[in-house]
Amino acid sequence: TAAEVGLSSLDAASAAKRAQFDMGASWIHGSSSDHPISKFKDALGLSVVSTGDSGSAWVCENSATDGCPKVSDWKQSETDDLRNQGTAVAEDSDTDISVWASMEGLTSSGSTRDTPMVAQTLASAEFDNGGPWSQTSSWVDGSGDDWASFGGSETEEILTEGYVQLPQALKDGTVHFDRHSDPSKITVTKASSPKALEVRQGKKVTTITHSSSGVQIAGADFTYDADYVIVTVPLGVLQAGSITFSPAIDGAQQNAIDRMGFGNGVKVWVRFSTAFWADVTSDHWLVLGQSQTPGLFTNWLNGKAVMDEPVLLCLVGGAAADTVDDMTDAQMWSEIRQNFVKMFGSSIVPADYVAIYKYSTP
Repeated sequence: TAAEVGLSSLDAASAAKRAQFDMGASWIHGSSSDHPISKFKDALGLSVVSTGDSGSAWVCENSATDGCPKVSDWKQSETDDLRNQGTAVAEDSDTDISVWASMEGLTSSGSTRDTPMVAQTLASAEFDNGGPWSQTSSWVDGSGDDWASFGGSETEEILTEGYVQLPQALKDGTVHFDRHSDPSKITVTKASSPKALEVRQGKKVTTITHSSSGVQIAGADFTYDADYVIVTVPLGVLQAGSITFSPAIDGAQQNAIDRMGFGNGVKVWVRFSTAFWADVTSDHWLVLGQSQTPGLFTNWLNGKAVMDEPVLLCLVGGAAADTVDDMTDAQMWSEIRQNFVKMFGSSIVPADYVAIYKYSTP
């Protein structure tokens, strides 16, 4: 949706420096010369920055609250092993169990699902998974699958002027796609004679009727006829029955729609007067492993390293995202500052921030 690729300027000073922050889609995952979105970006000559995979991690144990030790071991192999063990447990179960439950009582090199860095690694993955592991089926969990790979040297990239440039270019007709059954062989060129698409907004569709003559889309004050229609409304809209389909959605499909759940994802940007953490680390990712509330303001992207701006972006998923949704700016800052003190030490963490912005799944 437009909202999910829209931009928000964190504050006026940030906007003046052209530092934009995507509310929804942000990354081109696995960007490469064969990636269709990378080709799209290249055809338009859009500026990107790689977020890389370098990271710094701190672990707080035994209720430590200030200047916790930095660690090099993120416990990724132990986390993967626990997940694999859990999958085996689930396969032997007569009934489906959650990913979290499947790891109960398991160990890997002395680590359990509650070991701080294991818990943090799992919590970080909840953002990508779109929901908490306690509600994710072990039988059908596909979170271990890699992003679609198109070959070549792959990187993780953010569009410095915002992801909104891509749908805007489609709307304006400034790019031309040559279709191909193999996505990696799609060619994208800048259109010599742009032809804008007609995009109608503010139209609430209530019925979609399919017949041998085509498809009719209708609302309270409009009717459109088409050869075909691609429906991409959110799952919640389908579950609410806000659109009447004729013929009705197949019974098995409707049953799956009704039973399927979806989680929350929250992004929180915090801007400071200076990048107080820059002398401590220049890594792209800053992570805190702790026994209490893993995932609650513990996974940060370093805006200083990525955009040369004194900004930190937090990705929050799972149950922690629901908690953040209900917090005020003051409550968020209180929790965030406590975590920063654990990571960087009370001597350098400021008492306040310049601006804070929160965006959650609509």
